[in-house]
Amino acid sequence: MSNQKQIDALATILQTNPDPKERARAVLELGAMRTGSSYEALGIAMLDNSPIVREAVVQAFEEVGADWVLAPVLIRLRSNDSGARMVACRELGRLGDTEAVLPLINRLEDANFQVRVAAAYALGQLGDPRAIEPLKRLMRAALNPAMRQTIQRSLSQLLHKK
Repeated sequence: MSNQKQIDALATILQTNPDPKERARAVLELGAMRTGSSYEALGIAMLDNSPIVREAVVQAFEEVGADWVLAPVLIRLRSNDSGARMVACRELGRLGDTEAVLPLINRLEDANFQVRVAAAYALGQLGDPRAIEPLKRLMRAALNPAMRQTIQRSLSQLLHKK
């Protein structure tokens, strides 16, 4: 099973399984994966009603030495508030942690224009080549001059780091 499929399966357990011990087990497995997407799922698990699950989240982060700054910002990427998502994109670009690349790539398809622009800009700041193809796809679809300029700037940053 691919990493993302495994993360999705564990996230489903977190969202649907009524047994807090099973959710806590899923949390520990997610922590061991050490990816931005798994940390994002862990951040959501911090809001679980069960103290067993929340304690497992703390344990998972402590065991992997995860950056406690990154997790809450990744959580804000999933906020219903587009302003919070936009600010989270900007923060992730400044933090410089490439674990944020895949969650930021997902924000390139956000319903809010400003979030898409912020995500494109942040991906340029991170300098991870995984962002090149998604940014190129967005460039082909982008009609707004501000969006095209941001994407071009980010692609330039990425292509010069290769």
